[in-house]
Amino acid sequence: MPEIISQDDCKKARSIPFCYLCGKPLSSGGETNRDHIPPRKIFRDEDRNWPLILKTHTSCNEKQSEDDEVIGQIVALCWGKSVPPRRQKFKVNIRRYKGNLMPGISGVPIQGIIWRWVRGFHAALYREFLPATWPGGNIFTPFPRSDNTDPDINRALFSKVLIENRRNRTLDRIITQNGKCIYECAWATVDDGRTICVFGLRLYDWEKMGPQADGPRGCVGLYSAVTPKTATLSTDSVFSVKNGDSLDPFETS
Repeated sequence: MPEIISQDDCKKARSIPFCYLCGKPLSSGGETNRDHIPPRKIFRDEDRNWPLILKTHTSCNEKQSEDDEVIGQIVALCWGKSVPPRRQKFKVNIRRYKGNLMPGISGVPIQGIIWRWVRGFHAALYREFLPATWPGGNIFTPFPRSDNTDPDINRALFSKVLIENRRNRTLDRIITQNGKCIYECAWATVDDGRTICVFGLRLYDWEKMGPQADGPRGCVGLYSAVTPKTATLSTDSVFSVKNGDSLDPFETS
């Protein structure tokens, strides 16, 4: 079961010979730098021990700096850090959710940012490149988005797959940043023969940033890819849910 859960594990991940953003060898020339996954500014100073850091081409990574600043401002709200309105990089709009007016975040490519991290996690766990395209993929973010129309049944389904695979010990995982960043994923084959990866990501308790009427709403997603050689295969994935099933893959109660 591939996992990155210690400082030594994180150090080994830094030896990956390719840029996880473009897939080209780091030895092919050009300036390189280091990318914290997720960004360092998300975490409190005391939680910045053994981060996951991957080498990238500078030309690939420098495009991400503005997105990193925005997501850093949003997630840092979990532990009480806020920025003055004049420096705030995201907008909050009001939307209707199940008959109630709720705040929603707009103007931020949250799904794209999380997908970039997932590609980094994939490279670190399996030492294989995951392309930027994600056919058949989906990501449910923990906080409300003003444009969100995705049904909660899919969030519950992905959460259930992860909960059951955790019980069966068939998850691959990454735990960094003093335990404040947890990524887990399960690999399975679906009826049409495709191999899919169902994943969950927890940063602090960001699952509590969205509407709580149906309980915490965790960050979960899915993508289709060739199964990595070292991936742990799911032995029993259930692809059905019922009313009341958890929307949070990391729920412990």
